[in-house]
Amino acid sequence: AMSIEFKDYTKIVLQKIHEHGESFLEEAGGVIEKQTKQNTKVDTGQTKGSWTHIIDAEKMEVTIGSPNINALYEELGTGIYALNGDGRKTKWVYKNPKDGKFYTTVGKKPRRALYNAYNTKKNAIIREAKRRFGEL
Repeated sequence: AMSIEFKDYTKIVLQKIHEHGESFLEEAGGVIEKQTKQNTKVDTGQTKGSWTHIIDAEKMEVTIGSPNINALYEELGTGIYALNGDGRKTKWVYKNPKDGKFYTTVGKKPRRALYNAYNTKKNAIIREAKRRFGEL
């Protein structure tokens, strides 16, 4: 009688994917974060410097974002220019912290620093993923 021996490499393969996945997410997140910073308009520099990325190794996800409220305004726009049409429809006055003067505005046009960074780098990141994970 012939005997067949079965070896299960599932754990080793999953471990390798996980190791490669985490370093890949770190690089991809860094690439998009850097491009987002390059795309960010500089006034005080606070928004530009606030972009960061965080990896969730459990979920195999990278999140790129900013805790700075102005990053949200720059990304999605405000007032009549708000991307989702959910901005204020009337003009308002704000005080500029740099010169202390008051200004009237109807909003800020969305600059889409993060969205554009993602679109700029997406294909290169996909190519790199195929190169790396194709080997596994």
